[in-house]
Amino acid sequence: MIQISNETKLTLFYILLAMTFSILMRLIWVYQFADMEAFKFNAQFMINTNDGYFLRRVQGIYLRVIYSILML
Repeated sequence: MIQISNETKLTLFYILLAMTFSILMRLIWVYQFADMEAFKFNAQFMINTNDGYFLRRVQGIYLRVIYSILML
């Protein structure tokens, strides 16, 4: 069995806490602007940041690679 020191456990806890905090802060605008029609198109939230477009492009490339691997 792998022994993990208390310092390593504490470091992992802080990393998870920071990730959770950053995700919550990133998504808070969804709750703030849920009732504003200016942020919606076809009843869905629009991508409104540059990194959102980048993430969508990376996701599309990833899905195409997975699809091509599965079709072999």
